[in-house]
Amino acid sequence: MTLGPLVDYEFLEAFHDGTMTFVSHDASGGLVLRVDIEYLAAFLAPEAETFELRLTGCTRAWWEPADQGAASVDLLASPCPSAWECTLLSVESLGSGAARIHGDLGSLVLSCERMDLVAGEGQKITKGDLLGASRMYWSRWEQRGKAAQRGLGIRMATQGDSDALGRLYREHLAHLARFNPLVNPSTELQSDWFEKPDKLFPWLFVQRATEEVAGEEDRLDEEQIVGFALVGGQHLARAMGSPADYLCFEFYVAQSSRRLGVGRCALGLLFDRYPGTWSIDVLPDNPEAVGFWGSVLAPYRPELSPRVEDDGARLTRHLLHSALAVRPWP
Repeated sequence: MTLGPLVDYEFLEAFHDGTMTFVSHDASGGLVLRVDIEYLAAFLAPEAETFELRLTGCTRAWWEPADQGAASVDLLASPCPSAWECTLLSVESLGSGAARIHGDLGSLVLSCERMDLVAGEGQKITKGDLLGASRMYWSRWEQRGKAAQRGLGIRMATQGDSDALGRLYREHLAHLARFNPLVNPSTELQSDWFEKPDKLFPWLFVQRATEEVAGEEDRLDEEQIVGFALVGGQHLARAMGSPADYLCFEFYVAQSSRRLGVGRCALGLLFDRYPGTWSIDVLPDNPEAVGFWGSVLAPYRPELSPRVEDDGARLTRHLLHSALAVRPWP
């Protein structure tokens, strides 16, 4: 990322709660700072846990400790200043290409001509990618909170769930048949989904009931199955012509539970469970599906490609990474 000549420092807000430390400086006004923020790095580079901010053309880099009795430190001074670190809290623009980065132990005043951001082993990160990763993380965090608040969760289906899952599966096929005449609504769910736990993963979306007692909500043990996802690993993905780690074979939310955020929350929980590349096929003639997947997958910037099944059905394949804000493909 290159920002200048008046650097926009506001993107550093994405590093909120990250730990910033001094790395090095040089006589020409170069400065390297490290930011440790593992949860955000994981959305941008699979093996990265840290970022480096590489600044050039620095005219100011003052560390001002919160302790009024401590002296300010010029990070551009020679020899190198003593080590310091702080938890980044907020960023304040000072105008004229300068900014104050507020931390828990003090603040850092910066003014430079250029700033490059890299992750892991030198992978360059753009401003858009960083902000996208930050939005994605906090969106997933919010969805997890909403899921917990609503009593929504996911669990692997067992043989004992076969009747309930079979009913939902037929309901799903009946809905698909409205948009694709090649779908047979009477098709039964194959028993393989319960017999190959190392390759096939039948997940249920479950809602636990709540009861208010003396102004407080108590979560009851009773659950209602409100949807399901049939997920396959690499074996199924390759059989379906996909290079992904996981393939979403079917995904369905019961009609009575739609437009309540169930699908979005459940998908986030699945992505948390299975980080990696995902393949999701969507019927373009189904406006509900196109709208849903277009909305929930937008932050992941999926690669889209047309696909024609053996029976002639036309689908749009979405290839994405469930934990990355940048595409892992060229």
